[in-house]
Amino acid sequence: MNTSISFLSVGLLLATLTDCFGQPTIIGQPQNVTNLAGTTANFSVTVTGTPPFAFQWLFNSTIALSGATNADLILTNVQSFSAGRYSVIVTNVEGAVTSDVAILTVLTPPGFIRQPSNQTASLFADATFRAVVFGDQPLSYQWRFNGTDLPGMTNNILTVTNVQRTNAGNYSVVVTNLSGSVTSQTATLRISPFNSIYCFGASWTDTHNCGGLDPIRYWQGRVSNGPVWPEFLSTNLGLAYVAANNYAVCGATSSDTLNQVTSNFRAPSKPKLSIYFLDTGGAEFLRALPSDPVGLGYLPVTNETGWSRLIQTAILNNSNAVNRLYGKGARAIVLQVEKDYSKLPASIRSFGTNSAGLAKLTEYVARFNAAFLDAMNAYSQTRPDLRIVSVDGVFSKLNGVLSNPAQYGFTKTNIDALDDISLTNKTFSGPGADYVFWDPVHGTTKLHELIAAWILEALTNSILEQLEVTIANGSPNIGMNRLQIGRDYTLQNSTNLFYWKDLQTFTAAAGTNRWSTPATGTVQNFYRLKW
Repeated sequence: MNTSISFLSVGLLLATLTDCFGQPTIIGQPQNVTNLAGTTANFSVTVTGTPPFAFQWLFNSTIALSGATNADLILTNVQSFSAGRYSVIVTNVEGAVTSDVAILTVLTPPGFIRQPSNQTASLFADATFRAVVFGDQPLSYQWRFNGTDLPGMTNNILTVTNVQRTNAGNYSVVVTNLSGSVTSQTATLRISPFNSIYCFGASWTDTHNCGGLDPIRYWQGRVSNGPVWPEFLSTNLGLAYVAANNYAVCGATSSDTLNQVTSNFRAPSKPKLSIYFLDTGGAEFLRALPSDPVGLGYLPVTNETGWSRLIQTAILNNSNAVNRLYGKGARAIVLQVEKDYSKLPASIRSFGTNSAGLAKLTEYVARFNAAFLDAMNAYSQTRPDLRIVSVDGVFSKLNGVLSNPAQYGFTKTNIDALDDISLTNKTFSGPGADYVFWDPVHGTTKLHELIAAWILEALTNSILEQLEVTIANGSPNIGMNRLQIGRDYTLQNSTNLFYWKDLQTFTAAAGTNRWSTPATGTVQNFYRLKW
């Protein structure tokens, strides 16, 4: 204890006593702090009394913080769970004292729990993007399309209604609160030009009509080790696969395919919005082999006359199937030409060392393909509203795979997985999944996925409507190509891709359909076709 003495007057003294020792006294209380999440927060306390002092910081008055035993409390990388009440107990040999409570407020900028994901939607359907975020409220949202803000699109969910091809592109959302902002990853919207697909043909197309298949050898009724091309193509087009729309049956001949169209198929209420796939690969070509290695019940054809008759019958049946589809309202028909049957393990096994016979089989298939496509070209010339696309994915492109299998990730081409005695693991996802063929006649699901990609490429290059815009003296001139002749279209424009105005309704004529208007101001405009 220190003593100071002052003389006030004669005989009077004033003594001031200052106690520098004793129990702790807090002369500097910890203060409230506000921090952004991820930063460092600091609290401190200043005390007097008899040293040494011991410190123990508390969280929410009851939780002793491990290692927090200094006059300064340093909290690194604070998060929302760090927010709360902090105080400190100061102790010495004379006693203890607890500080006032200081509040830590942690401001959490927005972040994504779930990013918007890529979407594929069919024409006229809705596409929905969704963002799930964390962060302090209030949160604000601004959706963007190809880097441009979408006016009024300020919720965590963005729904694009009645989608058109012009809605295809990249979408993102900027989320903001008082602590900052964050931009989502880009999500891409792809538009399918059709709202459903219908399939006709045989085993390469069938997904559910084959009865009696060994479930150990064949996946869920497919003549393969997994999904086949109609299922992959549906996904590529953004459509749900509808098994009831697939009329193909394994083992079907071209006459059976014609019956699928004529007797079994019921056209949808709006047939022009669907696309129709005709697999021309009837089983009669396989049944004409010199032997029957796969148990089809063969009827060998041994002379030129017999092959010519088979080819003409197949052309007639498939042509009639196309005609019946057209009569039921189909206006977009995809023809899958015959496979090069000489490359199938079954054919190689049937002909053995007779390479000349295999070459003849290739020739007969090529003759059918050429003659049938010539007939279809002539047919479509008299029906300008019909669009026919031919896909040779299982002819020339399959030959490309067989010539260079490693490029496509295949390991074996000359034998199928089920008949390869060196392959002990014949599970659906085993090493045989990388073969080209699953059984002597049919491809693996990996090959089917490739076929679906080839078909999509053919559709993209030949069947989708196309807008070409040129600017002359500041005025837009729009050429519209690949339209279905006779179909009614409406040309629309928008300044923001969400609110559309009808400009012109017209019936498509042959050739390029055009529309133009004088320029009015400098506002950006988007255009689309609706039907």
